Amino acid sequence: NSTFGYLMRAANRALKEEMAEDGGIDFKEYNIKEEVKKLDEDFDWDEFLRRVEDAFRKYCQAMSENDNRLLKSFETDLLFQRHNAIIQANKKERIRDVYKIHDYLGAKILQAKQQKQGRLTVEVRAGICHYKINENGTLLSGNQSDSRKEVYHLEFSKEATKKEKKESVNCPNCGAPHLVQSAGICQYCGTMIVTFKDNWLLCDLKKM
Repeated sequence: NSTFGYLMRAANRALKEEMAEDGGIDFKEYNIKEEVKKLDEDFDWDEFLRRVEDAFRKYCQAMSENDNRLLKSFETDLLFQRHNAIIQANKKERIRDVYKIHDYLGAKILQAKQQKQGRLTVEVRAGICHYKINENGTLLSGNQSDSRKEVYHLEFSKEATKKEKKESVNCPNCGAPHLVQSAGICQYCGTMIVTFKDNWLLCDLKKM
């Protein structure tokens, strides 16, 4: 077995060298940290993963409580609109789609790529109870005590850095004028308003 393994490894090395010389395939290993640095020279790996966990927890809380204010500070406008539509539909039907995290199992960056903007694909694993209840707390579907290990893929896009400044904006929920610096709560409807965001924003989230 050891002799066979040695011969297979030697043959594999020879094949790689031959194909590389012919210009057919580049067998250089994919180094995710090098690829991330190409997109963001100042990238802080640990800090980013902490923000991934915070964003995932806030997403679960926002969807569970039908509270769109929690999403505005870390999502792109398009993703916010998508999630807000779900929240408004649930409010209209008077239901809550609950994502209760029992165990956050960690995250890792899977891929870094350059499109119109830099993109990072992150895998998040967590033990979650997912169920639906009505406004009276009656269980409609799912199981309130059955925690299952689930995998999500979160995609982040690199946004252009914005300088923090005071400006007048309209509330995205009720349209009322509001003066904010980096973030604030609309005094009329309670919606979170954000004008200054981190340069990596959540642009997509999928359960795998």
